[in-house]
Amino acid sequence: MVLKFAICGLEHSGTTLLSDIFRQVPELDAGFEVGVLLGKSPKEFPNVQPFYKNMLSGWEITEEHLAAICNTNSFPEFYAGLEKKSKVLKPTAKNIFDKTPRYFARIFECYNKIEVPFIATYKDPRSLVFSDFKRTGKGKEFVVWYEEYKKPKLRYLGNIYKNSYYPLKNQFKNNKSLNILC
Repeated sequence: MVLKFAICGLEHSGTTLLSDIFRQVPELDAGFEVGVLLGKSPKEFPNVQPFYKNMLSGWEITEEHLAAICNTNSFPEFYAGLEKKSKVLKPTAKNIFDKTPRYFARIFECYNKIEVPFIATYKDPRSLVFSDFKRTGKGKEFVVWYEEYKKPKLRYLGNIYKNSYYPLKNQFKNNKSLNILC
């Protein structure tokens, strides 16, 4: 079994739906979010919280097994160990994928660690605001909620623009336009 690709994207932009669609392929499967590519090596992964802790239930793996598969500097070895120890994968699965939306904020750094295709989802920022308000703004006036919400969200979107979109746009600067598949 091998890691075939990674799914990332803006939070609440459809990464879970896309993951659920790919999980319908008989020989392909995944657990919940991984997050290992957010560290410099798998050995650093225990410090990448809450991702490390969430893998215990999201991939149905014991803490002992997760600690053991993190004892490498090789990301391919980490994923091979994850495949062997995870109890969430269906018996027909021959390949796995990693769905971690947060990779989008550092997509090129993450890609360089594993060099598999990355599928990135995107959502119109106005739709993100509305979606986030529906999730977290219940019982609040929109203007009051938005004042609390906008600084961290703009910082998050700024990081994505700086670390993902801007380098990609510069890579294709001779093109008339850059189309992002949503």
